Amino acid sequence: MTALTESLPAGPAPFTVGLVLDPGGVLPADTPPALRYDRAYWEGLVHAAEAGGFDQLVLAGPSTSIGPGLDPVLLASALAPGTGRIALVPEIVTGVLEPFHLAAAVQTLDHLSRGRAGWLVRPGPAGAGGVLEDLADAGETIAAARLLFESWEEDAEIRDVATGRYIDRNRVHPIRYRGSRFSIHGPSYVPRSPQGSPPLLVRVPALSEAEAASRSGRAERTFALEYADTIILDATTGKNPDHTLRALRTAGAARVLIEVAPPAGAEALAAFAERAVAWHRLGVAGVLLRHATLPRGPEEVDTHLPTELWAQGLPASAGCTAPRLRALLGVEPARNPFSEARLAKVGGRDE
Repeated sequence: MTALTESLPAGPAPFTVGLVLDPGGVLPADTPPALRYDRAYWEGLVHAAEAGGFDQLVLAGPSTSIGPGLDPVLLASALAPGTGRIALVPEIVTGVLEPFHLAAAVQTLDHLSRGRAGWLVRPGPAGAGGVLEDLADAGETIAAARLLFESWEEDAEIRDVATGRYIDRNRVHPIRYRGSRFSIHGPSYVPRSPQGSPPLLVRVPALSEAEAASRSGRAERTFALEYADTIILDATTGKNPDHTLRALRTAGAARVLIEVAPPAGAEALAAFAERAVAWHRLGVAGVLLRHATLPRGPEEVDTHLPTELWAQGLPASAGCTAPRLRALLGVEPARNPFSEARLAKVGGRDE
């Protein structure tokens, strides 16, 4: 089992390279439709990505899919035990799964991946109020899930066979949250996961100056800035992401990944690597590659880009002891307010 670390070695933060695959995406025409439901197919893809130097695999959610496919969270959980260092980030559409069960699913993935889980939130269909209502509902879902992540302290499990005590009940805390369409009272049923609170990612589209000034454009950007640990800037439509990137950085975004269609051909690859170097100088934390179609198999997972970026001198995470995803993204370790309050009460001594 690969050891995991809360932080990376001293030095420049790595420029991460991720792969985006959509379980409901388009398969090549000569590929049997049932391939998308084959666990061995997905295992081959994630192992090829991990061996090729990719830092994370994002599994896109159903709202972006062309057709039916496997659930991203369940697929990530099935793949996690067989991986060693690649992070797994399923996309979750809010307004579909109740926050209590959503939080438990994310915590379970974090346990199975030994601290390499994240969750990509896509505000979903909360009602007839459109984008603004979807964003408000997603915000409530995130707030409730984060409280559930905190409901178990790290050392709540004691497993004392002699006394028959599995948990210290004083370190499992019921949370109370009332949103506009749901309420929660009680702790998560999943013990605290390795990261405590797996990092949250939110995608925003690359917009023109006029689009960015629209009400929905401002609302999506504000939502991402308020809730995301890392923002994904979607440039797969071909729009120049630089204006939106400047707006995000000016507004205080600490970590931004840029999602792009992969470059085709040696010249395009070299040009893109140079652009990635420029983005890195502007503070961009990494890139995500999203292909238009799913690969036929692991042999079609193109690993040339990580190699080209390293050749350009960008700092890589490859070779490091497998970090937890929060550390890889440069997010501080999660704090637990219940543990902090207890330690403050006893003068900093754990008891």
